[in-house]
Parts: sequence; structure tokens; C-alpha cells
Amino acid sequence: ALKRALGEAGNSTPDLIRAIEAHMAKFPDSAKRPEFSKALFQGAVELNDHRRIVLHGEKMLEQNPQDPAVLEAVARSLVKLGGAENARRAAKHGAMLEQVWRLTQ
Repeated sequence: ALKRALGEAGNSTPDLIRAIEAHMAKFPDSAKRPEFSKALFQGAVELNDHRRIVLHGEKMLEQNPQDPAVLEAVARSLVKLGGAENARRAAKHGAMLEQVWRLTQ
């Protein structure tokens, strides 16, 4: 089912995102979920889709909470989305990013 949906999506990033999201909704316990989350996150970054950057980036951070590129992208997107709760979450990701940078220096 996924291969067919991806074939129909062609090279369209929005269509690929929708196909993978639909597949993940049907098969939430898929062993490939981390790979799908990464593909969805990368597609969201490509499209500058802040809502999806946060959605899929935070799923990636559940697997690797110290990924600096994901932390930064999610924090920036939360700020762009606005609101007090998003600001609080952005600060949390920013603090983790600072810790990661300190560990690598």
C-alpha cells in the first residue's frame, strides 16, 4: 500500500508527506516509524511547514533527544508558530540544544 501511494505521489514533496502520514495513521506500530518520521521531518523542513517540523521533529527527539539539527529546527518553528505554550516548549528545546553544544565543546 505504501509503495503504491509513494509511486502515485511521484516527486511532489507535499504528496509524499501526505502518503507517508496516511500510512503511519494506518500502521502506527510500524517498525519503520523512525525512518518515516525522519522523512516527514526532512520534507517539512524543505517546505518550511512549521507545524509539521514540530510534529515530526518532536517524534524524532523521542528517539534521539540530543540531535542538534532537530532541536534547533523544532525550537525555531515553535517560535514562528507563536503562543505561550509554544514559547515554553521552544525554551525547553533551546536549553537542551545549549547542553548539547556545551558537551561538544
